[in-house]
Amino acid sequence: DETPLRGVMALPPAHCMTVGRDNLRIWQYFDIDPSNKLKFRDDREYADGFLEVFTKALTARMRANGIIGTDLSGGIDSSSIASLARKLLNDGPVNGVDRIEAFYLNFPDPESDERRYVKEVVGKWGLPLHVAEPTLAALPDCTAEVRQHFHLPSYPNGAMARGLMCEAAALGIRAHLGGSGGDEWLSGSSRYLADALRGMHLRSFIRRWRYDARYSPGPSLTDELRRAIVPLLPRGFRRAIHRMRGDNPAATLLDPGFLKRSGLSERIEKHRQRYPGLSLSDADFHSGFADAWMLHTFEMEERMASSVAIEPRYPFHDRRVIEFAARLPEEQRFGDRRPKEVLRNAMLGILPESVRNRLDKGEFSHVFIKTFARYGGDFFESMEICRAGWVRPREPARMFREALDFHRRGERAFLEHIWPLAFIAAVEIWFKVVILGSERDRFASQELCA
Repeated sequence: DETPLRGVMALPPAHCMTVGRDNLRIWQYFDIDPSNKLKFRDDREYADGFLEVFTKALTARMRANGIIGTDLSGGIDSSSIASLARKLLNDGPVNGVDRIEAFYLNFPDPESDERRYVKEVVGKWGLPLHVAEPTLAALPDCTAEVRQHFHLPSYPNGAMARGLMCEAAALGIRAHLGGSGGDEWLSGSSRYLADALRGMHLRSFIRRWRYDARYSPGPSLTDELRRAIVPLLPRGFRRAIHRMRGDNPAATLLDPGFLKRSGLSERIEKHRQRYPGLSLSDADFHSGFADAWMLHTFEMEERMASSVAIEPRYPFHDRRVIEFAARLPEEQRFGDRRPKEVLRNAMLGILPESVRNRLDKGEFSHVFIKTFARYGGDFFESMEICRAGWVRPREPARMFREALDFHRRGERAFLEHIWPLAFIAAVEIWFKVVILGSERDRFASQELCA
């Protein structure tokens, strides 16, 4: 519920606020219960139940004046939305919509090129397809964005869709469907490794471990094993291990004095959610329901889309879909050697088989490296937030050089650095504009909360 301004609070997810003459009341109006599992007879019943709920969610978000846009990346999430929407329109207009236009970001990089899958979806349903080039934001673009919204600029993986949104707006599109939410609610939890180990479900453990090793771009096998074992240890042991390993990235990046002044560790601990009685996987699912990071990215995506008068809509984030997914057994979220089992089964006959059964997905982290390069070679070398005592001097430059070296050698270790660098870059640009730049007087009466 915190914001960058002290005393200015955000309403938490699923909460309502009423303001009366003498009081202010905030209460939670909606929650999920992952422990109340659905018990259908077989995979087909789970798939049919999901398809019914998902169709309602999609139909509700297709309300527009004649035309609606949709992302089509070639992945299973956006392909499911585009295909099902086109299928619904075959029976006539839906909520005022009689036409759907698909949009694809064209990346020449082999790890991001999904044109083969996109063509199969387009061919199956006859979808009009618009191909846009990804946008690599330059510093003037980021500065202009901060001046407009007085907030952090878009991260590279969000800014890359700016040109696509502009093209959609030029076609008269005012509502655009996106696939966000499929990963969050239907992919299963990485904590399942610990659940499987605790329950001695060794075959399930090995299948999941092998999948993560092959298709997850980040952790090593050692990291995966540690992630399976550490959550099963007593809480005091876990804290000791994290301290010994230096698992707090904030302590590595942020100035020790700043950490102490801001009380960051205490504030994080204060807001940490705990869910006694739930499995580790279900607790992980529930924590995502009120995830601050998800809300932060939503706000950024909506700001960018609204700048060209488009409303982004996400069927997978429909309350009915979330409630259904929460009650799924874990094997329906991550089935026999593959994630999103229930979605894959629900899309039988709707998606091309090559898309429905694909296990890999496009990898777009190179966009971060290319964007940082556009900022200029000395951007991370001399930073105002280091001089202000927020970030350790020389640490951003070291991290950037290391990420660049890993990327040039084709080592995926660079992935560990891209998000810390993205955060540092965004705060630096914001700091220069709002604190040091021409907009500082507008915030003179506000107290910044680090």
